[in-house]
Amino acid sequence: MRAKITDLQIVEEILQGQKDAFEILIRRYNQRLYRIIRIYIRDEDEIEDLIQETYLSCYENLAGFNRRAAFSTWLTRIAINKALLHLRERKKKLSILDSLKELFSDMEKNDNSVNPEEKMISQETKIQLEKLVDRLPDKYREVFMMSQIVQMKSVDIASFLDISEENVRVRLLRAKRILKDRLEPALAQNALFEFGNERCDLLTFQVMEMISRVTSF
Repeated sequence: MRAKITDLQIVEEILQGQKDAFEILIRRYNQRLYRIIRIYIRDEDEIEDLIQETYLSCYENLAGFNRRAAFSTWLTRIAINKALLHLRERKKKLSILDSLKELFSDMEKNDNSVNPEEKMISQETKIQLEKLVDRLPDKYREVFMMSQIVQMKSVDIASFLDISEENVRVRLLRAKRILKDRLEPALAQNALFEFGNERCDLLTFQVMEMISRVTSF
């Protein structure tokens, strides 16, 4: 099945001239990149611009991917660097959780077993949980988002943040203690900071349009 193809196999196809194969990587990593960049940037338009920049940088430098690390790790590093550069250029840090409601605009399920009151309560709970994450100290929020929302491995988080794996574990434990049990239901559903299907499709189309104009690596 095409869906089972590995990242490395896709990379090889692209390097052999099959540009269209890059769309698979875009759809595979849109959610991850959105969540990574959302750690640092709050503006939704800026996030999408940075996602596109990440993909274009990835595509243009694909021949230099040395395969010593996983493709996902390499791509994540590009996204983080893009976000940090963006912050340095603006000379200020931004909150990661300001526009809370729009994050969940496409999340409602067509479930007849849930009445409108229950749906409203569920929505309010999600918003409150996001506010809790927003109030975490920066160093805890960063590790918490990478581990629990982006689902990165401790070794990768340690590498990206230039801290020890033990420090990652300590910060994550402290973050969870601050959030306590109120955050666990949302985490179990992996429902925070989602990149909706319609936005995913639009961004994928835009990136592929840009790539079609790139003549070589």
